[in-house]
Amino acid sequence: MAFSPEEVQKIIADYLSGKTGQEMSIDYKCSKTTIIKLLKEQGVDVRKDKARAKLDDDMVIDMYRQMKTVIRQIK
Repeated sequence: MAFSPEEVQKIIADYLSGKTGQEMSIDYKCSKTTIIKLLKEQGVDVRKDKARAKLDDDMVIDMYRQMKTVIRQIK
């Protein structure tokens, strides 16, 4: 999907103001992947999704060692 330069700037502004890729995919009638790819191509630092943002690598490794599941920690 091709976006106009104005749409690209609006997508970036929306994202930086806190909208999620999922919300914008609905607004712009495209996939979340398309939005995230566009943001990355434009040099925008993309946030991790909420579930992954709650976990860091060391925490996941520690949980694995303790035989805990990731799902239980997210809730």
